[in-house]
Amino acid sequence: MRKLYRSRDDKILGGVLGGLSEHLAVDMSLLRLGFVIAAIFTGGVPLAVVYLVAWLIIPLAPPKQEASIQEISPTQEEAAPQEEPGE
Repeated sequence: MRKLYRSRDDKILGGVLGGLSEHLAVDMSLLRLGFVIAAIFTGGVPLAVVYLVAWLIIPLAPPKQEASIQEISPTQEEAAPQEEPGE
C-alpha cells in the first residue's frame, strides 16, 4: 500500500490536495473543484479545519532523486578531444 504524502510540486497552499490527487490517481482540477463546491455547501469552515489538520498530519513527500545532467549526457567539453599544449 502506498503512503499518502503532501505534494511538493502540485500545490497551492500546503500540497494536501495535490498529494491526495497523486495518491488516488484523480485529476487535480476535479479534486480542487470538488473541494470548492463542498466548501460552498458546508460554509467553508469545516473543510478549512479538515484541510489544516491534514496539512499538519500528512508528511511532505520526500524529494525526488533525479540523475544529474552530466550523468545523462556528457558536456561538450567532455565530448571534444583534448588538445595538447604546444601542438
